This record gives sequence, C-alpha cells and structure tokens, in this order.
Amino acid sequence: MTFLNFRISFFLAVGLVGLAFSGCRPKTIVLTSPPHYDFSQVFTFKIDERLLEISGLEWDSKANIFYAVNDELGKLFTLDKESKAINGEYVFGPNGDYEEVAVLNGVPYILRSDGTIFRFVKDNEGKTSSMELGKVPLQGTNDFETMYSDTKNNALVLICKNCESDNANSVSAYAFYPDSLGFDNKPLYVIDAAKVAALSPFKTSKFQPSAAAIHPKLQKLYILSSASNQLAVTDLNGVVESVHKLSPKLFPQAEGITFKQNGEMYISNEGVNAKATLLKFPYIAVSEVAKQEIIKSGYNFSSPNEKMELGKHLTEISGVKFGGKGDYEDIVYTDTAVYMLLSPGIVIKVSTKDSSLATTEYNLGLSGTNEFEAMYLEGDGKSLILLCKDCSKEKDEIRKAYRFDLATQKFIAEPVYTIAISEIKKILNDEKAEFKPSAAGINPVNGKLYIVASVGKIMVIASDKGVVEEVIKLDPVLYNQPEGLTFAPNGDLYISNEGGEGTATIFKFIAK
Repeated sequence: MTFLNFRISFFLAVGLVGLAFSGCRPKTIVLTSPPHYDFSQVFTFKIDERLLEISGLEWDSKANIFYAVNDELGKLFTLDKESKAINGEYVFGPNGDYEEVAVLNGVPYILRSDGTIFRFVKDNEGKTSSMELGKVPLQGTNDFETMYSDTKNNALVLICKNCESDNANSVSAYAFYPDSLGFDNKPLYVIDAAKVAALSPFKTSKFQPSAAAIHPKLQKLYILSSASNQLAVTDLNGVVESVHKLSPKLFPQAEGITFKQNGEMYISNEGVNAKATLLKFPYIAVSEVAKQEIIKSGYNFSSPNEKMELGKHLTEISGVKFGGKGDYEDIVYTDTAVYMLLSPGIVIKVSTKDSSLATTEYNLGLSGTNEFEAMYLEGDGKSLILLCKDCSKEKDEIRKAYRFDLATQKFIAEPVYTIAISEIKKILNDEKAEFKPSAAGINPVNGKLYIVASVGKIMVIASDKGVVEEVIKLDPVLYNQPEGLTFAPNGDLYISNEGGEGTATIFKFIAK
C-alpha cells in the first residue's frame, strides 16, 4: 500500500461515508520525538522566578555551567549544572528585549530582538558590562529570537523570526564573525518554510524560530518554533530533514535549547501561567542491535520516530470495517477503487469512480480452511498479492502468495511465489521460529517486499518475487500485535498495532 492507501484505510476504518461506525471518529494523539530522544522521558526543573521570562539558554562545557537571559532584564544568569538553581547574576546593560545567549570560544554573546549582538565583558575586578558589536544589516523592521554558535566556522548565526526580506516560504539566517568580518550582508542560508509545513505532522502557523543549537554528536541543527509548536531538524545548511510536534502541555513556550557534549538536550520554557521550566531529555544512543537492524532493513525497529495512539473505535485496527459482517483484514487503494481483504481469501472491491460506491466480491476459491491477513499492491500497480497467514496443505512449512490481476479482475490459480519457513528459521538460527504474515507492502524506494508477522513477531524483507533476504526479530513488548503496514512515497514506514487489552497504536519509522 502507498501512504495514500494508509490514509484512506484510516478514514475507512472509522466508517467509509458513514456506513461503518455511523459517523464515529477516533481520537488520535500524535506523540512525536526527534531522532535519539523520547519526549515521554523527561526530567523537569522549575526555574527561579527571576528567570520567569527565560528567553535564552546555553551550556558552556568549559565553565561547566548553564547561561540564561531574561527577556526584559539586562542581566546574564548562570545556573548550577545539577540543580539548575541560579548561582550567578551579572548586569551587562540596561533593560531591553534580550532573546538569546550563545558561547563562542568561551565568550558569552547576547542577542537583542532587533538583531543587535553584545559581547559580555568581565574585567579583572569582577565588574561586568557589555560591548555592542553590530546589528544585522537589514532594512525595515525585523525580529530575532535565535542565535547559536558555529564553532567550526567561528561564527554566530542568527535566524529570523520575522524579517521583512523573507516571505511566507522563507526564513533567512545570517552569520556574524566576531574576530574578523563582522556581519555578512548575504544570508548564510535560507530555510524552506514550505518544506517545514509539508513535513509537519499537523497544520499550524508559519515556522518562526525561537531558539536553535547544533547537536554535538549528530552535527544537525535543532530549531524550535514556539509560535507554531514545532521542532525542526536540519543539516548545517538549513536543509530541513524532519519536523516534530511540541506538545503545548510539555512545551507551553519553548524559547531556549542547548546540548551537553554527551547529547543530553535541554529545552527551556518561559513561565506563561506558572513557573518557568527547564526540561532535560537523555540522549538515546543506537545500540549495536539497532545498528544491524538499520543496515539490514533501512529502519530502526527498536525505536519508532513517532507514535500515534488511536481511540477505542480502532482498538482492533487491521485494515478496515465496511459493509456486512466479516473478518476484514487489509485494504489497498487504487485510482478507481478500494479493495478489501476478508480472511478466507475473498476480495471486496468498492468502486470510487462515482458516488454509488458499488461493491463486487471476488473469491480466490481455495479448497480447505484458509486464512489471509496480508494483501498488497505490486510495485508496477497491475496486481494485488494475497499472502497466506495459514492456508490448507501448507503444514507450517511454506507460505503461498496469490495474484489478483487488476486488469482482468481475476485471480491467477497458481501461487505467484512460495516462502519456505525453513529459510526464515535458518536466518534467525531458531528452529522454533514462526511465520504467519499479518501485513505486507512494497517499499517504493528500494522495491523490496516487507512482511510483518504478528505471530512470530518478525519482519521479513524479501525481493518482490518473495525471495527472503533478511529477517529481523521484533520486540514483543513494543509490538504487542502488529497487524498493519504501509509506506509513504519517501520510504517512511508505518506499522499499526491492534490494541488488545491496551491502546491501538501506529508507529512511524523514518527511512535511514
């Protein structure tokens, strides 16, 4: 199935044109975290009320302290590395709209919202002040909240929040070189705001950066946008790679971000209706097992990039519920029809050419007792493939696949391919391994066939002809009942779990 198929199956699952669940709609919660982090694993620190409007945050690895600034005060604060309590307070200038602090070569720099940069100065007697270094050379009214240090280029980088030179689809960044050129008149790079919107898991206002920092391990740029509740991950040239939702409950006003050298991520929230907070997120390194998974499959099956929790109406999500009673197991969408699979090997076609939604039934007609849960569209789009979960005469030794020709609307009597379970046992080095396919799909990027088996808890990767190439064990705790699988056009993989005794979920895995 394609990503469009997944979307269609999702909405059909809650009642195609109101015929299934009488208009019920599921409550869907999207939990999205950037790579190597889990927003559900958070340590929260409440910050002293002197930093109620904390607007900038920076970790200084040499001094072993956090720096922070208050939006309205001409003061630089230091925070204890463990308790996050204020242990230093230094006046550097008059009150003003200060938005960010960044440390470059051991020196703190402070950003004012109009794009002016100040160097924090401390003399031999301990007196502190600031030195104005320059202002972004832009005409008109401009608003900045973001500045980060780029040590490789010995530069400070400012990202526009709202600049007159930008439009609805652009967000510009400017470099300042403290020891040489000062400001560069031309943008260092321009972020494609349209791509941010396209990759966002939800609709929101324009991307308006409020903080940014370079990840010390990944060498990626993490950019917060408090106004649009987003976190974007880009390369160091501002090319957007992924976008993640910032839950307003956890991130009421995310205005600061920084990293320790070990990858720990810290995000600060201004105090809106309560105290300001500092959130710590541990860095989750990829294990050797996960690395091998990625090498074999292109995905880290041990750590979903996103988790969507579905409402009670989709507790037994397996594809779709439609029409009369029956054990509906899978769904495929084409330009002219929706095809649904019933477990005995029956395909129901729902025509989408007009509003009649006329249905036609096709029976594979195998003798004996047969059970199917997996159906997918071949890579050329000309046929549907039905894959046995447990069919008569297979004796748990093989799994057969059958073709339904979309041009002739007929089944081909002979199996199109057969998978030997002994081959799976050999690859896993496990004679007790089981393989009962519950969902399958063709990866649109590499053309491989991916088959998930709830019984056996494995992912099988094969050629489009069914030749097994890789087999990966799935964590039964994470995958309680994987019953659905589909791909986005860019290769991102989605796997659904039936709820069983808990909550039905959909996992998203970004293609590596």
